Amino acid sequence: LCARGHYGWDFISHKERLTSPLLRQGDNWRKCSWAEALDFATATLNKVCQEHGPEALAFLGSSKCTNEENYLFQKLARVGIGTNNIDNGSRLWGPPAAQVWGAPWGWGAMTNPIADLEEARGLLVIGANPDETAPLVAYKIKRAVRFHQAKLVLVDPRGTRLASFAQPWLQLRPGSDGFLLLGFLRVILEEGLGEKKIIETNQAELAELQEAGQVISWNQIVQETGIELPLLKECAHQLAREKPLAIILGDGLWQEGWEHFNLAALINFSILTGNLWVKGGGIYPLGKENNAQGARDMGVLPEFLPGYQSFLDEEVREKFAQAWGKSLPKQKGWNAWQMIAKANEGKIKGMYIMGENPLRSFPDQQFVQNSLAKLNLLIVQDLFFTETARLAHVIFPAASFAEKEGTFTNAERRVQLLEPAVLPPGESWPDWKILTELLTRFTGAPAYATPAEILQEINGLVPFYGGIKKERLKQESLFWPCFNAADQGQPRYKGQNVLSISPLIKKIMEIKERKKEAQNSFLLIWGTPLFYFGGGTRSEKSRRLRKIMPPPSLHINPQEAVKRGWTEGSKVKISGGRKEAILPLSFNKEIPPGTVFWPLTPGETNPHNLLDFPEGWPGYFPYPRSRRVSLERI
Repeated sequence: LCARGHYGWDFISHKERLTSPLLRQGDNWRKCSWAEALDFATATLNKVCQEHGPEALAFLGSSKCTNEENYLFQKLARVGIGTNNIDNGSRLWGPPAAQVWGAPWGWGAMTNPIADLEEARGLLVIGANPDETAPLVAYKIKRAVRFHQAKLVLVDPRGTRLASFAQPWLQLRPGSDGFLLLGFLRVILEEGLGEKKIIETNQAELAELQEAGQVISWNQIVQETGIELPLLKECAHQLAREKPLAIILGDGLWQEGWEHFNLAALINFSILTGNLWVKGGGIYPLGKENNAQGARDMGVLPEFLPGYQSFLDEEVREKFAQAWGKSLPKQKGWNAWQMIAKANEGKIKGMYIMGENPLRSFPDQQFVQNSLAKLNLLIVQDLFFTETARLAHVIFPAASFAEKEGTFTNAERRVQLLEPAVLPPGESWPDWKILTELLTRFTGAPAYATPAEILQEINGLVPFYGGIKKERLKQESLFWPCFNAADQGQPRYKGQNVLSISPLIKKIMEIKERKKEAQNSFLLIWGTPLFYFGGGTRSEKSRRLRKIMPPPSLHINPQEAVKRGWTEGSKVKISGGRKEAILPLSFNKEIPPGTVFWPLTPGETNPHNLLDFPEGWPGYFPYPRSRRVSLERI
């Protein structure tokens, strides 16, 4: 178990767990029966649908619920209501891999099992802090370096615990990862370090990329990253030389405007050096929630049906229509960001939120609150009376992971069986039971009796889950793709060595000179500490984690503080745009000058509220991981 699983599971026993369905009456709430709550939800969903059409409803699913529950959730949206307005909470944190890293590369997941990291002889960790967000991955990286002489290149503005294992640690300027990756690609192409066969079969595209890359001079790359050119080139040589090379990446790469570029650059780098589809090589995007991968696999996305199958493909649509007994909506759906923005505009009239708390986890809390308050109907399904639940018209009390059965799919594509350890409190139900009751009301189909029955339906519709059965999972976990009963699962899946050059060239052509920042301006970055769950709701309800976690503070380099006359513990006002926050300072010499770091902690004070909600932004990717702020001592 990781630290959060080891110490933080006690949130399931918190006294504030929801134990009964609740209906809002004015400003008050009253307990009601399940029948009354479900009938109310069904009637009001139908009312909104009839008055405004199915596109006026939106569904936000959960990266913490089981595969079976997420599958039913998107089925309710698409079959029960008739909308593709469906997304899940991993939109905020997860890599845009499913959108960028589609066919022919695969399905937007880790290419290799985590155990393969010990087989690597070269390691690149970029945009990630595995010691805090994925301790088991960090453990494998350290073993590879310590016991197998693997060479680690760490790219991080902060001095994390992996820095002492790195050869070398590149302390680049925050947000400049794209310039560094462009530099790596230029070295590979200009100095002929790539695999000859791949270069020979892609000469025209690579020549175009090489020409475009020269628009950004080496001098600009050095200025933007803060990494001297000889060191940058030596690192590129090392990464090309040490094979197999494993690339571990995290949400630090998902800067606004760079997401496509950074992911495509890493995939292309891995292909060019011959490391993408080999044991000990591959790419390892790190997620944040226990079933973010499974939620995406199950089609809780506006872009895809279950199994990353396009709802624009008529053959695919017909397959699902026959299985579900109803034609599917064709209109493109809105994602999580757009749902909130459209609610504010009055275009979304009702939302169903399962296992997510956008008022805690989304940026610009006031904007989100105003948007949700405008809804004619808000259904919330959760463990606790969250900030979001306070705005709901009906609340369904759900069972936690320890109180239900089903399956989870972790970041390495390993599907594991979940079985109940304790009973749910009071009248709370497993999410799958709530959803099957609603589906029956909307479709007239018989209710599912067990999660195993739901998984059986998934087997027939998602090809790479075809052989994943409860009976097999009782014996051992299985990796997807697992196409049939004879398939033992594939810990390493293979795609094609097809380069993707256009996202790189497009971004290179868009790059402009950066504006000079104000003298008192700092770059604020933030991250998830070891003992912090998702948006903080569960951490806040864990007695043991609250004892372990330090109080909120803003980390700053001591030299930066001293030259301004600031002392450790003194409070500063952090101003970003129209938003402000007040935090005490904590000295940390590993923070680069000109930068401050804010570790996420439970509570209302968090860096997300320094961001303005991205109105008008397509919201295709997670929101930026940094922003410019000014600091003032108070």
